[in-house]
Amino acid sequence: MQVRLLGPVDVLADGIPQPVHGLRRKAILAALALQPGEIVGTERLIDIVWGSAPPALTAASRIGDRAGQANILHGIALADKRSGRLDEAKTHFQQALDLCTDLADLAGQAHNHMGLAEVAETQDRSADSLEHNLKSLDLFRSVGDRVGQGYALNGVGWCHALLCNYEQALVHCQQALHLAIELDDRDGQAAAWDSLGLAHRGLSNHEQAIICYRRAVELCQDLGDRYWETDSLNSLRDGSA
Repeated sequence: MQVRLLGPVDVLADGIPQPVHGLRRKAILAALALQPGEIVGTERLIDIVWGSAPPALTAASRIGDRAGQANILHGIALADKRSGRLDEAKTHFQQALDLCTDLADLAGQAHNHMGLAEVAETQDRSADSLEHNLKSLDLFRSVGDRVGQGYALNGVGWCHALLCNYEQALVHCQQALHLAIELDDRDGQAAAWDSLGLAHRGLSNHEQAIICYRRAVELCQDLGDRYWETDSLNSLRDGSA
């Protein structure tokens, strides 16, 4: 197959022109043809074809669906965060949060505060991350979301550990662990054990830190989560050094 880019975008198969309907389809083909042999991610294609306003967001804005806009912005923020576009993620989480606040959507506010907390932590803004985690914890409690409470508690504890408030870290992470066990949330348990390991290591409780990291590794192995298994293994290695 041959894609001709000089003039109108044309596609030839065995020398025979093939119909390509729609300007956006042609834009996607042109973007792919300009980078032969490379993988062009979804986020990049969205930028090329739609710029900063993907079609679903434009449609929701056009019909005045503010709840839809908030959900779409949250999804865009998650994609930004996963692709390392942290400033964009922060902007989109904040836009979604503002909409949820106007709509009195407490659960939406909680999830967007948690997203902002994760972005802040990745950007080494631990104090900001702690503030967002505390807000998300209050909001999750107000709507009775106990799973959300568990993750927010662990986020609060983790931030306290990063800020060297190790005793506070232990309090919150232990609460997160107990809640995760009660809810049979094994992902939450693994996260809490890993955070407890960091807190104990900060207090020079090295044997207890190793126990916590080993428990986190075991849970990650059972869950098949290789990424967090590796992360906890690295922490275990550091704690054993």
